[in-house]
Amino acid sequence: MQLKTILNHVEKQKGFVYCEARWSKKREIEFVLLPRKGSKPICSVCGKKRPGYDFLKKRRFEFVPLWAIAVFFVYALRRVNCPTCGVVVERVPWACGKNTQTKSYRVFLATCTKRLSWKETATIFGTSWDSVYRANHWVVSYRIVHRDHSGIEAIGIDEIQYRRGHKYLTLVYQLDEGVKRLLYVAKDRTESSLQGFFGILNEPIIQGIKFACTDVLPAYLKVLRERAPATLNILDRFHISKKFGEALDKVRAEETRQLEEDGYEPILKHSRWCLLKRRENLTSKQTVKLRELRDWCVRANQSQIEPMQKMAATLLKHEPLLLNWFESKGLSWAVKICQ
Repeated sequence: MQLKTILNHVEKQKGFVYCEARWSKKREIEFVLLPRKGSKPICSVCGKKRPGYDFLKKRRFEFVPLWAIAVFFVYALRRVNCPTCGVVVERVPWACGKNTQTKSYRVFLATCTKRLSWKETATIFGTSWDSVYRANHWVVSYRIVHRDHSGIEAIGIDEIQYRRGHKYLTLVYQLDEGVKRLLYVAKDRTESSLQGFFGILNEPIIQGIKFACTDVLPAYLKVLRERAPATLNILDRFHISKKFGEALDKVRAEETRQLEEDGYEPILKHSRWCLLKRRENLTSKQTVKLRELRDWCVRANQSQIEPMQKMAATLLKHEPLLLNWFESKGLSWAVKICQ
């Protein structure tokens, strides 16, 4: 079986023929392509068949390696005389624009980076890191444009810090039963960050979203009220638990410092997990310490503890959104699972 036969089976190009397979001076495989007899070139702007104008110099397009041997398509692009767009270069099915990577090669590299790092992929297949980056950028952009957003009923909205200095990304997930995927990523955690997600959806799809899981970030809550008023907004219990933990840590640290200053034994020291653990999971030592802490808490509840007062105010303010969790059957925990 000849190489041309294999290539025609796996990578047939409509309107073009593989006329020759040869070795290059660098011991690479080159497949020379020619336009099929009687076929007209396609305008790269309007996408219509137009009469040919002239030929450009031959160009090489990188294809998927064969037996660790680099493979290239060699083709002299035609220019078309389009009455609408003028004299422009033709559109070819195996590549886009001026990029010398074929579409198949881009998909091949992007698929490999699911298992390997970009640097390892570049080293193994004898290309550059920049080529792997461009391949991934093209594949991701293509799939975003051609993504099917129909049938989305539940989404999760969260932010993640990707760099020091309060550098955040806004993430939107689909959380439907059996379908959990990342839908959207944007810089920062502002209103405009989330507005971009609703900008790529049409109105029927937005109206079909029944549940949205978020934290208490005001920017997210405002955008949801404006763009999806019919969607049931559920506060993520993970963030509520986190805020409780932060308030508890603050009180514990302040009280421990005060006890030491007053000359008492700092029984609150090293007790963080005693307060956060379930009773059945406590060790014997932690059980004793928790009993001491409960005696201390009886006295503490009679005083004015500012962090706990703030936490209570937050819960009261968002009480309706917290109660929505029961209608969603625990959807909010899926946000952290997706990450």
